[in-house]
Amino acid sequence: MNKSKIKSLQFIGLVGILFGAQIALAFVLPVQANIGHPPPTAMEVQGQLSGNTFRVESTPPPGFSAHWYQGSIAPWSLFPPTSTYLSTSIKTPNGAPGSTEFYYVLLSCFNDIGSYCQIGFAAVDGHWGITWCWTEWSGYTMIYNYDADAYTLSQNTQYNFIMYIAGDGDLEFSVYQGRTEIWDRSVNMDADYFLLTSTYWHGWGYPTLACFTNYEEIYDTDAETPDFNFKFQYTTWTSGYWDSWNVLDVNSPPDCTTLISTASHYVWVINPDA
Repeated sequence: MNKSKIKSLQFIGLVGILFGAQIALAFVLPVQANIGHPPPTAMEVQGQLSGNTFRVESTPPPGFSAHWYQGSIAPWSLFPPTSTYLSTSIKTPNGAPGSTEFYYVLLSCFNDIGSYCQIGFAAVDGHWGITWCWTEWSGYTMIYNYDADAYTLSQNTQYNFIMYIAGDGDLEFSVYQGRTEIWDRSVNMDADYFLLTSTYWHGWGYPTLACFTNYEEIYDTDAETPDFNFKFQYTTWTSGYWDSWNVLDVNSPPDCTTLISTASHYVWVINPDA
């Protein structure tokens, strides 16, 4: 396995934001560790969530036509469930993305030492590529260590995307096609578990950030939305399937929706241009 070294992280805390009022939401300004493509970005929550769906307006980053999210977010919990294992199964589309399109389809979650961990794939340079990401704090700045295109995936193929915290605290990433592991990475850190809740707080003076999610994060598309829908099937933690979700809708175009089925264990992001 490839090893990376994580710097020491600072004091962490956890705060939840109760449902019932309005929300303002911004994006943590990243230090990019993977030049050429923007990182999969943690969302900064600056107010209270409203109902099961929330929408805000935001300005796209320089050089990109958009920046919006559609998917699901775990409910808030004062004492959230924890897990050393997270996975989800996603089928790549039966066609290729446009050569200039760029967006992510990701499972994301903070761990207990404040690293934002993500696994999934991106529409990048006309193909589907494995994306993995972990973060560290430098003062009040979140540094993204990521690769938007670590391994080229086949079209119309089911993959299982896995994040696992080992007994020694290392963070393990892997992708399986059926029972065959096709890719893996490992990061040396001292984590214990993932936090399965809507928000994460690193401590006084730090922003409150969206935590456990399944979503598409859009930067550039040929049409208003991607030409494909994306289904997160059988999202799993150490106790079985995770089916406790609310809809995450951040500045997405009209008619973008997310269907959530507890009976069939999926989060299905529906794009009107698909």
